[in-house]
Amino acid sequence: MDAQIAAAHTNTVIARLDRVAVRTMAADVAAREYLVRGDNGSLRLIDAAQGDVEYALDSLRADTEDHPEQRRHLDSLGPIVGTLLHDARQVALLRTKAGRDSAARIERATPPRASPARMLAEMRNEEVRVLGEKTRTMAASGKTSRRLVIFGSLFAFVLALIALQPLRSSVEKRLTQRL
Repeated sequence: MDAQIAAAHTNTVIARLDRVAVRTMAADVAAREYLVRGDNGSLRLIDAAQGDVEYALDSLRADTEDHPEQRRHLDSLGPIVGTLLHDARQVALLRTKAGRDSAARIERATPPRASPARMLAEMRNEEVRVLGEKTRTMAASGKTSRRLVIFGSLFAFVLALIALQPLRSSVEKRLTQRL
């Protein structure tokens, strides 16, 4: 049962890492859409993405307390994601204040940002590796349990045969008399 709980926990961590990746990308795309179109729906997407990402990162911090390497990755990931979300907001602010053309010029002149994709992929791969170990542990535990049940059943059957042996002759006598 502990292995199942651990596997479920690892699946949750993987889902949260995926959520950070998807929602961070969504915020970046929404900022670019706002830059081009000026659609207020894009601003709402940035807000929603930021809330989701912050929640997922906080949850990941709690979920990885027992995994120092993942914590180090997470400590590095937080500022990168925070910068991307901040930059998405800045693009939107520039578009609002300076207009589309000025904001686009400034955006093009901005040096490329660090991407969290590689770090998220490394963290996800580590969780998948851990999940594989936990799954193998569960499979081995299941095989052991199955063997124990089969052996116990056979042992109970043999004991029942031995226990019923004294009754065999009296049952045989009664059956013979009836026939």
